[in-house]
Amino acid sequence: MWQMVRRICAWGMWALVVVSLGASGAVIALFAYAWRQLPDLDSIRIDRLAQDVVVLDQRHQRIDVLKQEEDGVHRVVVPYGAIHPHLIDAVIATEDSRFWEHEGMDFYGAVRAGMATLRDPDHVQGGSTISQQILKLSVLRGEHRVIRKAEEALLAGALEARFTKKQLLELYLNTVDLGEGNAGVEAAARELFGKSASTLTLAEAALLVGKIQAPERFSPFCAYQRTRDRQAHVLRRLSAVGKIPSATEQAALRAPISFALADAVPDAMDVAGAVDVVLREQALVPGDRVVTTIDLALQTHAARALRASLQEYAMRSGEHRGPRAVLPERGRVWRQSLAAFRATLRSWGTAPKALLVHDFRALSWPTAATHPACAFGTTIIRRAAANAVVTGVVTAVDRNRAVLDLGDLRGTIAAKSIAWTGKPLSGVAPLGAVVDVQLPATLPVTSGATVAVTLVPRPFVEGAVVALVPETGALRAVVGGAEMRRGDQNRALDARRPIGSTVKPFVIASGFALGLFRGNDVVEDVPIEYVNPEDTRQRWTPRNWYRTYKGSMLLTDAMAQSVNAVAHATTLMVGIDRVALLVEELCPGDPMQRLPASGLGTFDRSPMELATAFAAFAHEGRVPTWRVVQQVQRSDSDLHPPATATAVLDPRFARTMDALLAQPVMHPAGTAHRLARLGLGIRGKTGTTNDAKDVWFVGYHPELLVAVWVGYDEPKSLQHRRGGESGASLAVPVAEAVFTAAAAWGWIRPVPIPDLVVAESPPFGVDASARLRAAFVLREQRYAYGAAAEGE
Repeated sequence: MWQMVRRICAWGMWALVVVSLGASGAVIALFAYAWRQLPDLDSIRIDRLAQDVVVLDQRHQRIDVLKQEEDGVHRVVVPYGAIHPHLIDAVIATEDSRFWEHEGMDFYGAVRAGMATLRDPDHVQGGSTISQQILKLSVLRGEHRVIRKAEEALLAGALEARFTKKQLLELYLNTVDLGEGNAGVEAAARELFGKSASTLTLAEAALLVGKIQAPERFSPFCAYQRTRDRQAHVLRRLSAVGKIPSATEQAALRAPISFALADAVPDAMDVAGAVDVVLREQALVPGDRVVTTIDLALQTHAARALRASLQEYAMRSGEHRGPRAVLPERGRVWRQSLAAFRATLRSWGTAPKALLVHDFRALSWPTAATHPACAFGTTIIRRAAANAVVTGVVTAVDRNRAVLDLGDLRGTIAAKSIAWTGKPLSGVAPLGAVVDVQLPATLPVTSGATVAVTLVPRPFVEGAVVALVPETGALRAVVGGAEMRRGDQNRALDARRPIGSTVKPFVIASGFALGLFRGNDVVEDVPIEYVNPEDTRQRWTPRNWYRTYKGSMLLTDAMAQSVNAVAHATTLMVGIDRVALLVEELCPGDPMQRLPASGLGTFDRSPMELATAFAAFAHEGRVPTWRVVQQVQRSDSDLHPPATATAVLDPRFARTMDALLAQPVMHPAGTAHRLARLGLGIRGKTGTTNDAKDVWFVGYHPELLVAVWVGYDEPKSLQHRRGGESGASLAVPVAEAVFTAAAAWGWIRPVPIPDLVVAESPPFGVDASARLRAAFVLREQRYAYGAAAEGE
C-alpha cells in the first residue's frame, strides 16, 4: 500500500516538474518571441502625436476644428501644466494608484485589482499601469492580447527609464481614448463641456476620467445611471487616497454638469465656406493653428442673410424642397429617445432653466440611428431662442394645422401660413415629417407649452457671398451656399456664371481710358441694331430691362439705372478687344469672348473674382489678391502670408469710377437705392442676366466690399408666377444686411460720396494702364454675332 502511495507521489512530483518546466519553457518562449517583436520606442513622443488643425477668426475665436486623419480622432495636445490637477489626481487614483512608486509594472496592484474584481464582478478593475496603457495606445495596438502583455512587461521599464513621471502623464492624458471620436482630455473636454481641460470642475473631471475604462459604455448621454455610478467611483477613489475630503466628494456628486449644446459652437453650414477657402489657400499639417482674416460674427451674419433672402424668394415663387425626412415608423422612437435625453441632460444639471429644442439641420438624411441621443449627442439639442430656426417632428396633421414635437415646446403650423406652397398641410408636413420651423418672437417660460411656428422654406435656388477688405483682399466672410457643408461645392469660388450688368463699370472705365467721354457727359439711350456681317438676316438690338429708351441722358443716370443701350454703344466705340483686355486684367479668369454682347456681361466669372475686380474701384485702381490666412502657428515656425495687390487702372479713372458707382445707390431711380438709407456712402452695381438666370450685386465701402450672387446650380430663370427677380430684389438685401451689421458693430463708419471730377485725358488712352495702352491700335474690327443680354 505504502509502496503504491510512494509511487504515485513520485509520479506526481515528476509530473509537477515536467509541467513546471513546460510552463517555464512556454513563458520563456513567449517572452523570447515578444522580444523579437518589440517595436521601437522612439515613436512615443509628445511632439509626434497627430493633432487637429484649429481654425480661428481674426479675433482668435474658434471657427472650426479639422480632425487629423492619421488616427481618425480629434486630438489637441496640451502640456502637463495646462491640465487641471483634478484630472491628474483622478487618473492616478482610478487607473494607477501606485503610479509615483512603481517602475512600469505594478504586480501588487495587478493582484489587488484581480481580488477586487472577484469580490465585485460589476466593477472590473484593470491591472495595467499608466505606462502599460501608453504602450497599448501607441506602439502595441493590434497585437494578440497575450503577446501584448508580454511586450508590455518588457517595455514598461524601458519607457519609465526614458521619461519622467510627469512626461508619462502628459503622454497618457493626450493619447487616452475618451469616446465620441476624441483622444486626449483636451479634445474630450471641449467636445463634452465646451471648455478647456484646464478649467474643468471636480465633477466634470471625475466624469471624464470615469469614461477611460470603457468610453462608449460610460456615455453620459446613453447610460446616465451607469455613468453616474462610475463618476461616483472615481470620486470615492480620490477620497480614499486622500486627495479630497469626504465633504468635497459628496459636494462633487451633487454638483451640476453643463454639457455643451449645439448653440455653443458655430453652425457648420455657416462657416463651411470660410474653412474651404482656408484649405485651398494654405497647405496645412496636423497641429497647425490657423489665424484667419475671417470675422466669425460677420461670417455667421452673411450666411444667415443669404439664407433669409433665398427663403423669401422661395415663398414668393412657391419653391420648397419638402421635409428633411419622414419617419412614420421611427418617429415615435425618436421622440421618446429625445424626451429621455432631455431629462438626462437636466438630471446632470445642463441648462436647468432653459427650454431645450431640436436641431437636426446638420444631420445627413436618411439616417439609420434608432436612438439619436446616443448617435449624435448634444449636437442636435439647443436652447430655445426668440425667432430661432429649429427642427420638429410632425405628430399630428389635419386640414387646418400640423402639430410638431419641438422638444420642450410643442409647435403648430396653420394651414393658411403655408398657402405660398400651393399644397395642403398633409403634403408639406405629413405625419412623421422632419421640418424646419421658426420660433415666434415671444417664447413661453414653461416646458410643454404650445407655440405657433412658421414653416421655414427649403429652396432649390442657391447663392454665394464674399466680403473682403478692398485695400488688402483680406476675406472677412465667404459663404459658399445656403446650407454648404465641408466638402460641398463652394459657389463663392466655383460658381462661374455670366456677370450681367456688373460688367458696365469695366466698359465705362475703358471709355474713360480712351478719352471718349467724361463722367458728366450726356449719352444717348437709343436702340442700336447690330447686323451680323456674315449673315445680314441675323440682327440684334440690345434692350433695357425697363423695355423702353429714354433718349439723351447723363452718364450718371445711365449708370444709376443700368442702361444697356449706353453700355453697348460704349463697347462698340471702345472696341470689344480693348474692353476685354481691361476686364481680363481687372478680373482674371478665362479669356473674355470677343462678342458684342460680352459688353453686357455674357461671359463667366466667380463671385470671388468679381469681388477682387471691384476692389480696384475702391482702392486707387489696385486689384488685391484675396487672402484668408493671416498666420499659421506651427510647431517649428510661424507663417505670415503677405498681402499683395497689382496696380491695373490709372488712379484718376479709378476715382472717377468710384464716384460714378455711387449713382446706383444715391440716385432716386438707382437699382440699389435702398442702400442709401444706411447713410454709409456705399457704392456698387447690380447685375441681372438674360431671363434672370443669375442675379448679382457688388457693393463697397472703403473698408468693406460685399459681392453676392444668386441663381440655380443648373441655370434656369428666377422669374416666377408673381413676377420677375433681379439683383435689386435678391442680392442687394443680402449686402444690406452685411453692411448694416458691420456698421452696428462699429467696423465701418459713414463716408462722403466723392465728387464726380474727371481729369482731361488725351484720346487713345495715353494715361491708361500699360496693357490697355498697348491694345490701343486702330484697326478694323469684325465681331461674331452674340447672344442678347438684357439684364439690369
